[in-house]
Amino acid sequence: MPCSGKRARLLLDRGRAVVHKMAPFTIRLKDRLVEDGVPQPV
Repeated sequence: MPCSGKRARLLLDRGRAVVHKMAPFTIRLKDRLVEDGVPQPV
């Protein structure tokens, strides 16, 4: 899900996320596991 620019900067600064792609700008969370994820309804 999208997040605000401020939240993305905080996650990157705290080391909880890494840049995945530059165009479109996408970050990937480092402290989340696939097994723990729950899909959101569409």
